Amino acid sequence: DEGPYKRVKKFSVNGTILLEEYKSYFVLDQAEGNKPFLKHIDNNGFVSYHAPRASGKSTRMLQLVKQLENGVHMIDGFKKFECFYVDFQFVKVNNGDDAFWRSLGAAFPKQNTLPIQITNETTFCQAFRKDQPECTDRWIRPVVLIFDEFDIMIPPEASIARTSFLKTIRGIRNNRSNFVIDSIIVVGTFGVVMINQDNPSLSPFNTTENLGGNNFRKSQVEDLFGQFCSARRIDLDPRIIEDIYSRTNGCVKHAGLVCLCGRAIDEDLKGYSGASISFESWQSFAVTKLQEKVMNHRTFERLVKNLESKEMEEAVTLLQMRFLANPEPVSVTLRREIQLSKL
Repeated sequence: DEGPYKRVKKFSVNGTILLEEYKSYFVLDQAEGNKPFLKHIDNNGFVSYHAPRASGKSTRMLQLVKQLENGVHMIDGFKKFECFYVDFQFVKVNNGDDAFWRSLGAAFPKQNTLPIQITNETTFCQAFRKDQPECTDRWIRPVVLIFDEFDIMIPPEASIARTSFLKTIRGIRNNRSNFVIDSIIVVGTFGVVMINQDNPSLSPFNTTENLGGNNFRKSQVEDLFGQFCSARRIDLDPRIIEDIYSRTNGCVKHAGLVCLCGRAIDEDLKGYSGASISFESWQSFAVTKLQEKVMNHRTFERLVKNLESKEMEEAVTLLQMRFLANPEPVSVTLRREIQLSKL
């Protein structure tokens, strides 16, 4: 009789890996790398976290949610949190204040468990206030809110929603003893660091609470390909992993590109090399088919398309003329230059 179907793991190069999908993909445990987030949460931090596209931000945040809900050791002892992970891709940010808050409420997971339905900034605050009669028995654990894809709030057409939301979050931060929210994390590309620039007085995030995405360490790349070799029962010349780690001066440490190399080996190189893949086979493959894979990678195509836009041409010119040409720190004060620096 045939045995039960065994799921074949693979490399993910785009999109979030959900916790229930871990049996389908090669995944790294980010618990150690999440310690800076735990430190900020322990200090009731309101944190902005930025990293490049397709670098594993969302997957990492879902791992953080699992850590927090299972319980972590904090300064005052072992604590469990209730987390809400909200994807801003499902939030309407360019249709005015009312549409923004209603869509934000609809995007909340477990929205039916909130004591009050979120429809505007007032009900958002009421849902998490300690002194609301509806909240007395609802909140047993401290709450952490994670807002992913937050860079969707950067464009000018999102200014109304952005101002309303940042003002509300700042109000919560300034009166945090009245709320069950221990910490808020906003996640996106580098632009989230400058998202308050139009009106710094509304900023709920301090510059000391900006966390940048970490590229894979060498040990993590080795771990990832160790999982692959074990699952496929093949041997990789260790120099291949070293080359993947260091290729293009380290840019391949970007999670999506590391996994793209892994998928290329799995789909195109493994079948021609048998149970052992030599460094010579990899070198030949890397200068031919791998380059084609990278060029056709969706994130790379999006990057090229963005660079071809007129606005990005202005941003590149600003980078060359103001930053690269000046070895000293550069202050950006003109409104247009500030807008370009967010790209």
